[in-house]
Amino acid sequence: MKQLKTLYFILFLGILIYPSSGSVILFQSNFSSGTTSGLEFIRSLSNWSVINGVLDNGGQGYSGTVEAAVFNGITTPQNFRLEADIYGYTNNSPNYNHIGFIWGINDNATAPINSYNATYLRTHSQHVTNFSMVNGVGWDTERIISTPGAAAGIVHHLMIEVNYNTKTMTTTLNSFSQTFTGADFDAINRNSGGKIGLISWQDHQYYDNVILTDISVPETSSVAFLLTGLLAYFWKQKNRI
Repeated sequence: MKQLKTLYFILFLGILIYPSSGSVILFQSNFSSGTTSGLEFIRSLSNWSVINGVLDNGGQGYSGTVEAAVFNGITTPQNFRLEADIYGYTNNSPNYNHIGFIWGINDNATAPINSYNATYLRTHSQHVTNFSMVNGVGWDTERIISTPGAAAGIVHHLMIEVNYNTKTMTTTLNSFSQTFTGADFDAINRNSGGKIGLISWQDHQYYDNVILTDISVPETSSVAFLLTGLLAYFWKQKNRI
């Protein structure tokens, strides 16, 4: 009975220190409500609104100025997945589209957005670029994924998974996918914390089925502690036989 109580104690201790694996959805919207509820607009030069069940930024054409629709009250998680259906209109002038995600925004809300990480589709180049800006500098950090056929006038699905703990990032557009680690991860993710959301340069585009998920990962040290405790217990019992 004493041995059984000891085993239960070790298992109970392991449960307490072992974080739950799984995920938590922090933001999700298909904009069927007809509102922009849950979003905050930073440096917005466009007329963001929900039209026909999608989030339309109402842009009048590429301006070169970054703006963002961020998730209200949410800080960029250490380990997250962000995905959305994206669409670039073909009537932009010039015919540009920059559609995607922005995270790690640490600029004041009233100041230009100069420090951030971004992933977006350039439909005019048919590639996805991943990069990080710090105080307005960082185009040399671009990591580009070629995505032939990813043109304007077509709905695409864009997804990123970023893990600051393991320094791993995977970018996926439709069937195209690439994982960045080590120095490439560091180049793309020089900013952490801060706001997270959708990015625009005033191109005319829309977003739909947006989901931000916080992905929790058990700590390796906790797992090791639990296993060590169990092994020590059974080794002790074995020596008593």
